Amino acid sequence: MNARLEHPFYQNAVEAYLHGTPKTFLKLRKYRRLSVPEQALLECRARLRDRSWSKAWDSLKRVDQSAGTFLFAEKHFLSATLCFFKGDFETAAFLNLKAFELYRTANDRRGQFLSAHNIMVDFSRMGNQVLAKYYFNEAKRLSDGPGEKSLLFRARACELSQKRQYEEATVWIRRAIKLKKFLSTQDQQTLQVVAINILTRAQKFEEALQVIDQELTSGRNWELARFNFERAALLSVRDHIPIGIPPEAVSAAPEYDLKWRILLTLQGGELELAKSLWQDLRALFPSKFGQNFECLGEAEQDTSFAVILDRLTKSKTEIASDSPPVLRALLPNKLRKLRQELEMAGSPIRKEELIEKVWDVTYSPAWDGRFYKLIERAKKHGISIISSNRAYALLSPSR
Repeated sequence: MNARLEHPFYQNAVEAYLHGTPKTFLKLRKYRRLSVPEQALLECRARLRDRSWSKAWDSLKRVDQSAGTFLFAEKHFLSATLCFFKGDFETAAFLNLKAFELYRTANDRRGQFLSAHNIMVDFSRMGNQVLAKYYFNEAKRLSDGPGEKSLLFRARACELSQKRQYEEATVWIRRAIKLKKFLSTQDQQTLQVVAINILTRAQKFEEALQVIDQELTSGRNWELARFNFERAALLSVRDHIPIGIPPEAVSAAPEYDLKWRILLTLQGGELELAKSLWQDLRALFPSKFGQNFECLGEAEQDTSFAVILDRLTKSKTEIASDSPPVLRALLPNKLRKLRQELEMAGSPIRKEELIEKVWDVTYSPAWDGRFYKLIERAKKHGISIISSNRAYALLSPSR
């Protein structure tokens, strides 16, 4: 007997999680007939959705071998997922292999398919194409139905993208998209994310934007921050324009909040602040981001984010703090604009108005940090500025 069938209340909650019904998932998580290990595994899934990695790990500590073979397999499967998100593909592969064996013992075909699929992805990310192909064939052997076929098409597209064969990868990702209605809501969103990356790399910008806009208007909000960021970054790449101010939704997702702020600070010529934010991003994902604004691994290279970084820094080599390329030219322009606006005003100007004039944007508190940095730099360049009640004026003619 399939051990998965022995946990009907747990399975109902997992289905609610996968199909994007948060209220139902929350209700089922609190069901009294769930065991402690089942509750812990469901809490881990909830933390995964929130990207609360440490809390997700903590919840898994409440699941041990006494929970039974199937639930112990679920623990390894979710542990592997956490390692994958952190970019630790070697540990993810080890845990997925363990999950695969446990699912086989539990006679659970679905678990075997998913873990074999994930093992294939892990080995592909590590560059071991021999083992990746072996587990691709295992997943293919275990697959059942158009939804799982879509997952295999997506995996094939990712493999080709990793080899920078973007045109052929586009063909496979389109095949996967044709079957997306057979996927869970979560798998549909993952497919859309992969499609955006591949289509962007193939420079099929309009098609990528269509995918993004479908998600932003779908009513689903699991990856709202990511899709907002991807849209703004893609438009910046396509139209060669600065990335704009992020919507409020992005602040709830540390990865995309940091990425957006890094690009904004580089655009504003604030190299030291950008470096500080980059270190925060590296602390979250040390295997995905290296020193000096370098994107590591296939998942981050050649993305819109990486392209804009290249555009702003002109190099992925080490950037000396005393000679930032491109950025040096940006700072005097902003200083000249600031001085010009203060001179023309003849009377104190409020911070909000100055921000709108200097950066040509609609005011948002997100610009305050850049404004204060610019004021400090202006003073270092001999521009004497006084402030009172958030209004600014020139004290004397500046040089």
